[in-house]
Amino acid sequence: MKAAGLTHGAFYAHFGSKEELQAAAVAYGQEVSLERVQRNKAMRNKGSYDRYLSPQHRDNPGDGCTMAALGQEVARSAPELKAAFERGLGEILSAEAGDRKQAIFRTAALLGGVVLGRAVQDPRLSDEILKSVRQKLS
Repeated sequence: MKAAGLTHGAFYAHFGSKEELQAAAVAYGQEVSLERVQRNKAMRNKGSYDRYLSPQHRDNPGDGCTMAALGQEVARSAPELKAAFERGLGEILSAEAGDRKQAIFRTAALLGGVVLGRAVQDPRLSDEILKSVRQKLS
């Protein structure tokens, strides 16, 4: 807040509730993810898969995909947050080239690979998960 020149009170006054703030944050993150998808030609090239399913992305959730970082939390959240997440997902799926079922599969595989890679303790298993998903998508 200090770097932005705002007090906490001034910042929170922009939102009607905690849920509204969360929905705005998710919507912003989804916009960033959508821009990445559009830049990467719908994540269809091997380089995009390699970057998404990398140890760097896995190890830095704050700098990566909003859906992979927050998907599990959104599943347990208020309807407003779920709606923001769903809108962003819909836009990302629409930006994907080709068949919608394939877009859903690719998105689910990418997200699942990162989420599982983050969820396990064994670094070798985590790397194996990322590598296996990369290979199957390539």
